[in-house]
Amino acid sequence: MIDVDDEPSDFVEEEDRKTNTAAFSTLSKEDIDRRQEDLIADVSTFLSVPRAVAIALLYKFKWDSDLAQENWFSDEEEMRRRYGLTAAPAPPPAAVNRNSHECKICFETFEIKNLASLSCGHYFCRTCWSRYIELSIDDGAGCLTLRCPEPNCPVLVCQSTVGTLISDRRYAEKYARLLRRSYIEGKSGHKWCPAPDCETAVKFEVGEKSNYDVVCDCTHEFCWNCSEDAHRPLDCATVLRWIRKNKSDSENVNWVLANTKACPKCRHPIEKNQGCNHMVCKCRHHFCWMCLGDWKKHGEGSGGYYKCNSYEAKKAEGKLSEEEEKRQHAKRLVDRYAHYFERWAGNRTARKRAAADLEKLRAEHFPQLVYDYRLTYTELDCVVRAWMQIKECRRVLEWTYAYGYYLGAEEEEEEEEGGGGGGGRKKAKKDLFEFLQAEAETILEKLHNCAEKDISPFINAAGGGGGGEERMVEESERKEFFEYRLKLQGLTNTTGNSFERLVSGLENGLED
Repeated sequence: MIDVDDEPSDFVEEEDRKTNTAAFSTLSKEDIDRRQEDLIADVSTFLSVPRAVAIALLYKFKWDSDLAQENWFSDEEEMRRRYGLTAAPAPPPAAVNRNSHECKICFETFEIKNLASLSCGHYFCRTCWSRYIELSIDDGAGCLTLRCPEPNCPVLVCQSTVGTLISDRRYAEKYARLLRRSYIEGKSGHKWCPAPDCETAVKFEVGEKSNYDVVCDCTHEFCWNCSEDAHRPLDCATVLRWIRKNKSDSENVNWVLANTKACPKCRHPIEKNQGCNHMVCKCRHHFCWMCLGDWKKHGEGSGGYYKCNSYEAKKAEGKLSEEEEKRQHAKRLVDRYAHYFERWAGNRTARKRAAADLEKLRAEHFPQLVYDYRLTYTELDCVVRAWMQIKECRRVLEWTYAYGYYLGAEEEEEEEEGGGGGGGRKKAKKDLFEFLQAEAETILEKLHNCAEKDISPFINAAGGGGGGEERMVEESERKEFFEYRLKLQGLTNTTGNSFERLVSGLENGLED
């Protein structure tokens, strides 16, 4: 008998990522239900088994009908025994022929109309049936292979029985969701959209070039490989490493090391965020922030309030204390991380704002522009494309800062270790990266400015310049708008080309 106990793995190795392209399709809730029903009906008909058995078989074999049928015929007698299809239904107990019967779960006596049984003939009250099924549904997908409450009875509880016996209709909906989810989670090449409350799935196929970013019908963009936000050109391993770093307590430790010092007298940590070097601890000890010496020994002759000659001399001679060296190193790490994180987060925010600005344009200004400038909505597609390009470019820039952080970290580590044969090569890569990134940022700012600010005069002119009044603009104004369209289209294309060079360069490892 062939088994499939191992979970399917859809994670794609990074080597494959570099040689493949994403080809994907989305599956709505209705699409999934239809495909499931077709499979269930086919297996039920072909094997001449009840629907509940067909579902249990497909669930066990990851919704692979061929594998389910192959296993069925490899040992049909055992499979029939396992799913309660060999024994004849048990006759109803003699008590059922009377007006009442005892439930075997709660041991209460009920009228016959309040009893229910599967094909096995084991009777239980409807209240106990309902609780039994609802508890199983609360436990998860195991309810899809739920069996009769009678110990050792193999007969399965079918979906129609679930709908008939439960008292809370929400459980029927939850059962249907679990059935639907089992299909996607069992099928290789299928994943759910990770957006909150989205019930759309994505079917993925490996192609010829690198691109694992997909877009759900709900507009959420994510990496099919790791389910994080879309992150081309970064590989999944680096993205996950960056995300873990952003959540790590190690950055808090580095910040404390970089921005606090222990009082020389009581060792209480003190933070200095501005002001002079004269520090006063809560233990009333006065000391210099730079050299930690007693403040009584400081004055104009030692550098005054904002400079410490003793500290500067030790620094120049390389004689700083081990504690101060650690603090300086931690400060460099914190400052460097903050530089990249702030720009990563800034582009992330700008991307979301660009999406909101586009929706506002469409909802509030497109109708007026169409009317006043005698346009079609198709003639405003260039504006939509520009904002979509801005949104995509912000996403790329967002992840280039994570890329730059680790690229620079490698170079710093090499310098601290005394350099090496590949030092010059890594510096050349870093220089090329910063050139491509700066070029892309510059052209993006031009496009963003054109899409956001240069369109404002046309929006303000629409409606007569105020009050929301409708008017037809002069032909000269309409001509100016078409000239603006050409400029916007050109910048959109140029920006796209620039970012494609950046993306290609990073995906190729910045090789010449």
